[in-house]
Amino acid sequence: MRAGVCQGFTLIEALVALVLLALVTGVYIHAQVASTTQQTQLTSNEVATANLALIAREINRGNSAAMQPQLSPQAILSLESGTDQQLLSSTFSATVTFVPNSDPPQYLIAVRDRAGNGVSGTAVAPGGQP
Repeated sequence: MRAGVCQGFTLIEALVALVLLALVTGVYIHAQVASTTQQTQLTSNEVATANLALIAREINRGNSAAMQPQLSPQAILSLESGTDQQLLSSTFSATVTFVPNSDPPQYLIAVRDRAGNGVSGTAVAPGGQP
């Protein structure tokens, strides 16, 4: 060791290390947020699909409560009294539209959350021309 020379990191080296650490941390946080957002969206789609399946099943059974033009979250929850209720969410509402001149009667169902995300499908009601 030479006299008067200290060993260690220079200020530039420390700053470069801090910038690299900040970049790696930023990338990691961005990846975590994206993963959480994707998981939330997948869960939301699963719940919307469960709501849609419930409404379609009740329309298939001829339950007039499921054929109303607008179904509030409470109306959707009231359609199910069994164990499937835990899959449903009070944040979804549905629009049920009768398809004119359909035989047997068909309904378009759109299930949406408060942000407008959701799923849609059709259901066939009992009846029609033999």
